[in-house]
Amino acid sequence: MNYELAKQLKDASFPQGDNYMTPDGSFVHIDNAPSSVHIPTLEELIDACGDTFKQLNFHLMERQSGYGICTTPDEGIVDMNKFGRWTARARLGKGHENHKKQWGKTPIEAVAKLWLELNKKI
Repeated sequence: MNYELAKQLKDASFPQGDNYMTPDGSFVHIDNAPSSVHIPTLEELIDACGDTFKQLNFHLMERQSGYGICTTPDEGIVDMNKFGRWTARARLGKGHENHKKQWGKTPIEAVAKLWLELNKKI
């Protein structure tokens, strides 16, 4: 996980733990600077999503013309044939409209983005 995503989690009130990263990318075991952010584990992120968390999948499609192309809010058009992506899903209720999905290059990134989506201030 990069510093920017960890900072978004902190700013959205994700619980802070024992392992911290400073803006320069170094790791410390205590929060000794206001700019340091907690780097959560995958387990912490999934637990924080609660009972709404439903799936974590890896997608790597076979090469087919136009297949495997998707659009993500933060990366624009992504060719999953070239890179592969993790998908984290939550279900807030019945019906497709109550499903939330976020993509990431790693499972931690996908679940962190899902947690941010689930805890977005309206």
